[in-house]
Amino acid sequence: MLLNLPSSKISIRTELILIILLFSMTPLLILSFLYYSRVNSLVTENVSTYATGLVNQNADAAENLMKQLNVIWRQVVDIAALTDYLYLPTVDPGTDQNAILKADEIYLKRLKRSFSYISNIYIVGIENRAVSTAIDADFQKLEEKPWFQQARTTEIPGIKLQILVPDYAQRAATKPNRTLTMVSRIAPYGLPQNSIILVIDFDYGLLFGQFDISLARTGSSMMIYDESGFILYHPNRNFLGQETETSHVAKTSRSELLNKVLTNRGDSVLLRRPLEPFGWVVSEMPLQGLQEELSSIQELYLVAVLLLILTTIFMSLIAVNRVTRPLFKIIEGMDTVHKGDFSRPLEEAGCKEFVHLVSSFNSMQVQIDALVNQVVLKERETVRAELLALQFQINPHFLYNTIDVIRGMAYESRYKDVADMTASLGELFRYASSGSGGTATLLQELEHLNHYLEIQKHRFQNRFCYSSDIEEGCSRANVVRFMLQPIVENAFQHGVEKCGKNGHIELKARREGGQLVVTVRDNGPGIDDTTLEKIRIGLNAGRESHNTGIGMANVHNRIRLVHGQPSGIEVESDYGHGTLVTIRQPFFPVENSL
Repeated sequence: MLLNLPSSKISIRTELILIILLFSMTPLLILSFLYYSRVNSLVTENVSTYATGLVNQNADAAENLMKQLNVIWRQVVDIAALTDYLYLPTVDPGTDQNAILKADEIYLKRLKRSFSYISNIYIVGIENRAVSTAIDADFQKLEEKPWFQQARTTEIPGIKLQILVPDYAQRAATKPNRTLTMVSRIAPYGLPQNSIILVIDFDYGLLFGQFDISLARTGSSMMIYDESGFILYHPNRNFLGQETETSHVAKTSRSELLNKVLTNRGDSVLLRRPLEPFGWVVSEMPLQGLQEELSSIQELYLVAVLLLILTTIFMSLIAVNRVTRPLFKIIEGMDTVHKGDFSRPLEEAGCKEFVHLVSSFNSMQVQIDALVNQVVLKERETVRAELLALQFQINPHFLYNTIDVIRGMAYESRYKDVADMTASLGELFRYASSGSGGTATLLQELEHLNHYLEIQKHRFQNRFCYSSDIEEGCSRANVVRFMLQPIVENAFQHGVEKCGKNGHIELKARREGGQLVVTVRDNGPGIDDTTLEKIRIGLNAGRESHNTGIGMANVHNRIRLVHGQPSGIEVESDYGHGTLVTIRQPFFPVENSL
C-alpha cells in the first residue's frame, strides 16, 4: 500500500487518485515553485533596472535643461559684455552706441524667440544702462528688489536661481504668473566697479511642463534645488522655494558634487546628481507601481498553475474512473448475486481486460443461476417426496395391531365397533392420500389426530386418556401437514405402551407473540440424559433414528424448510416423569378457515 493504512480503509479508486496526484503533482509543484522563484527574481531585477533607467532619464532631462540655461546665460553674457564695452573710456567717442544697443536688443529678442520658455531678459549696468526684451520694463522697480540689490554684492561671477512672480514687466502679455529667474553678476573686463547684473526670467510652466507630463506618465518624481537647498522644481508646487532636508549637500567637496549617487531603498530607486552650476537634481522612482504590475504577473502565473492543478486533478479523476468504474460494476454485480439475484448481466465496457473479466463474470452468473435453480428444484422435489412418503407412511406395527383388533371384534360380533374403527382407519388413509400441498390448518390436523386416537382407544381400551387445550384463534393457524400425528404416535410408542395403565397424553396450542406454540406431553417413563442428547443431535442433523421415532425428524426438517430457524421441534424430558415435545413456528392464520 502506498499509504500507511489498512487495505480495508480506503478504496482502490481513492488509492489510485492519491498515487496519480502524488506522482503528477509533486514534480509539477516543484517545477512551478522553481520557475516562480526564477521569474520573480528576473522580474524584480528588471523592475529595478527599469526604475534605474527612469530616474536616470529624468536626471538627464533635468541636466540637459540646465545645460540649455547655461548656454542661454553665456549668450546673454556675451551681449552684456558688448554693451559694457561701449562705455569703456578707450572706446572711440564716435561709435554709434544707440545702433549697437538696438542691435543687442534685437539679438536678445531673437534669443527669446529661439527658446520659447524665455519670458524676458534684462541687462542692467552702471549709470542706468539697460537693455531688455520686455516692452516698457520698469527698471526702477527691478532695481529695488532685494534680491537685485543682493546680486550687486555677490562674488563675480555669481549665478543664482530663484522662483519669482515678476511685477517689473509692464505688459500683461509678458508677465507670467511664476518664473524661474536667473540672476547673475559679471565683470566682463575685470572692473568690478563696472559690473553688470543679468536677469533672465523663464516661464515656469513652459520650462518644467515637460517634466510634469513625463513624471505623471511614468509615476516617478523629481526635485531640483540650488546650492543653498531651496527647491526650484517639484511636482507639488507647494514645496517651491522651501528648503530641502538635503541642503547639507552644498557643503560637500567639489569632487563629490561631480559624482552621482544612486541608491535602492527597497521601496524606491533614488538618484542624486549635481547640476553644474545650478544645484542638484533628485529623481525617485517608487517600486510600488511596478511591483503592482509584477503582482499582476504573479497572480496570472498562480492562476495558470491553479488551472493546471485543477486540470490534472480532473484528468486524474477521469483516468481513475475509467479504470475503476468497471471494477465497481463488478462489485455491484457480486453484491446482487450475493442477494440471490442472477437476472442482471453486467454491461461489457472498459478496456480489453475488463471486458474479458465482465464476460467471464456474466457467464459465471448464468452458470450459478442454473445450478441454484437445479438445487432449488431438487430440494423442492426432495421435500415433496418426503411429504408424500410421510403421507403414505403408516407404521406397519400400528396397522397390524389395528387389523388384529378389528378381527377380534368381528369374532365377538361387535359390528358397530368394527365399523367405527374401520371408518377411522379409512379416514387416516384418505387424509394421507388427499391434497398435494404441504400445509394445512391446525384444525385439520386436529381432526386427523382424532381419527388416529379413535383407533388407539379400541386398541388400548381404558389404559390411557387424552386431553387438549386449544387457545381461541389457534385452530386457524397454517401448519405443515402431518405435524401432530407423528408426535402423538411417539407418545404412544414410548410413553403409553410402557405405562401399562393410566397413560395420559396432553396437547396444548397457544400464541406467544407472533409464534404458534404446540406442546404434546405424556406421563411415560421419560428419557434418560444420554438418549435425550442423541435425540436432539439427530433432530439438528436432520436424520431419524430409533430414538426420535417415525416422522419426528421429518416434521422438524419440514418446519424449518418452510419457516427457517429457530422454528422446529424441541424435546424435553425428566427421566421417570414423562416427556414434553414443543413445536414452534410463526403464526400465520388462514383466512376463511373454520
